Amino acid sequence: MSGRTARVKPPCGQRSRVRHTLDVVGGDTHEFEVSGETYADLLAAIGVNPHEVAVLVEGTPVPEDAPVEAERARVVRMIKGG
Repeated sequence: MSGRTARVKPPCGQRSRVRHTLDVVGGDTHEFEVSGETYADLLAAIGVNPHEVAVLVEGTPVPEDAPVEAERARVVRMIKGG
């Protein structure tokens, strides 16, 4: 999907769409046109489990249920081990 723009279905009553870039560290970059979606919506659109990653906006983690407001975010896969 790299290099293409995905359209995520907007919530009812919302029309204004904004372009958003989601960079998956070690993976692809995804472009979206968003209007009220959450980061969980975008992660679902690219097939990523929100419980296995952290979404960072300007280096700060954001909740998966936060509305997409920034133009760009990074997705970092969490590694478990012991």
